[in-house]
Amino acid sequence: MKRQASIQNVFAKKQSVNRPASDSAEVDCASNNVSSGVANIRVPLIQPQLRRTSTKQQIAVRGHRDGGGIGLEEPEKNDGNFRSLLRYRANSGDNDLQDQLMNSGGRSIYKSSFIQNELINTFGHLIQCQIVRNVRKFIFYSFLADETTDISQIEQLSLCVRYVEDQSYKIREDFLTFVPVYDVTSAGLANTVLETLSILGLDLKKMRGQGYDGAATMRGQFRGVQASIKEKLPLALYTHCSSHSLNLCLPDASNIPSIRNCMGVIKEICGFFQMSNKRTEILKSIMSDCCPEQKKKKLISLCETRWVEMLDSMFLFKDILESILLSLLKIEEESTGCCQLHITYLRSLKKIDLSQPIANVTSVLDLLSKQRVNANDNFKTMYTQIKEIAAKVDIKEEIPRVCRLQTVRNNVPYSTEEEYYLRAVYVSYLDDFCNSQKERFESHKETVASLQHILPEFCTKTDFYSLEAAFNFYEEDLSHKEVVQSEFMLWKEKWSQENSENLPKTAISSLEKCNKTFFPNIYILLKLLAVLPVSVATVERSFSSLRGFKTYLRNTISESRLNGLTLLSTHRDIKIRDEEVLDKFASVPRNLDVVL
Repeated sequence: MKRQASIQNVFAKKQSVNRPASDSAEVDCASNNVSSGVANIRVPLIQPQLRRTSTKQQIAVRGHRDGGGIGLEEPEKNDGNFRSLLRYRANSGDNDLQDQLMNSGGRSIYKSSFIQNELINTFGHLIQCQIVRNVRKFIFYSFLADETTDISQIEQLSLCVRYVEDQSYKIREDFLTFVPVYDVTSAGLANTVLETLSILGLDLKKMRGQGYDGAATMRGQFRGVQASIKEKLPLALYTHCSSHSLNLCLPDASNIPSIRNCMGVIKEICGFFQMSNKRTEILKSIMSDCCPEQKKKKLISLCETRWVEMLDSMFLFKDILESILLSLLKIEEESTGCCQLHITYLRSLKKIDLSQPIANVTSVLDLLSKQRVNANDNFKTMYTQIKEIAAKVDIKEEIPRVCRLQTVRNNVPYSTEEEYYLRAVYVSYLDDFCNSQKERFESHKETVASLQHILPEFCTKTDFYSLEAAFNFYEEDLSHKEVVQSEFMLWKEKWSQENSENLPKTAISSLEKCNKTFFPNIYILLKLLAVLPVSVATVERSFSSLRGFKTYLRNTISESRLNGLTLLSTHRDIKIRDEEVLDKFASVPRNLDVVL
């Protein structure tokens, strides 16, 4: 009873006049008898709890028929999860809720779809306000953006913000909102981004970074979104998503004819089996006999866009190569030769195990360079393994026909088959990958490379000259050059006395050990380094939430409801108290007073 009275006080805030003693007695009396004329608050009281739980678990609450009164008996038609949860709670011992559902009028029970949407919007607004307050405390921030088409064929632009929590020194990338866009030109997208961030309450002058994928509209150097924003905000440095950069290095390196043809054959064979249940069952049966220890019993399709995910497909294909060949032979015997082409392709595959070179791309460029230096020894081990696999499936060592003019074929000089594949495939792949990696990652400009020299791991080995490019770019955020140079000398001296094992390796660990009173400019440079975008994975994850809430059966969901549901589901760690939601809910003018 005390909790109910306290919640009534929250709703009573909208009353601007003091009630006489008789009215107070009437309210106290009405709280014991729901049918005495007081607008009931039991449903609004438990709605935030039900709404928070169902949204975080991505449970749809609206039903096809969710109007009218709520009885205690299950209806013939499905009236939605929310009404079912209310009915379950009322039948499980919540007498106040049961009385309200049975005795209150339709306008005072607060269970309509409009009230549900209002509570969802309230949750979303409070979460957004909390994120914006956290960003303002840290001052500097970067934003991440990407777009996708939802089930209703609406272009949705997802906006996320990257900042550092001021007290815990933890990098956060928080989803902010979805924005429907109809002008998908670079100028239109840039205006949409800036207007949305301004409406949310973020200071555009404190934006220090922008991150996108590699789409030409976003990254265009002269007319892209990043160029349009940088023209208005010169300090908003654009960085290409590192994950996409690494992902794009692999297609560049895989343009070698031998590797490209090999990938095409594997893709075609995977599709051949997956198009037929009968073929898949034949493969499963043969795999059970040949490799019973293998847990996966069917081929995995090669992902078109995420090359890292191809590893699983390539590893599995290599492990069950013998079973695949036996399955194709059995299918050929039972059919009219429809898979003869696949068998021919499979027997003519070049004896290169691409799983190991592909696994090596996750290493840094230095490691790949060492692999290139020791290419002969590394490839010899690989080639021995390849010959063992080839012997099991009766594949002979062959060298492609050498043509007179080198146009498509790679006519490298060789004395043995092993030397040919070493020079034509393995070394060529490593060279192309290293060159592509240098081009794409070194395009992250001299400013970022210069800014990294503020880290203790680097500053002890260099001087202020290495930091000068970063100082020139962020000059308006810093003090006079001589002051910054003096701070850098002190900062360098501070870490020169430490062992290399104890030096902080990241901007966050350096921030924790940086006295912002003694090193104010160093502190600012570390903050700037911490907020620069690294990847747009957070934006990609928001698309998963989008597809979870806006489905084929819920394709007319409003934009405000979609944003509220996504914010609630994504930010599970941001705690919003029920009293905050009810306070904001009660502050909105209504035709019917909440407390009479």
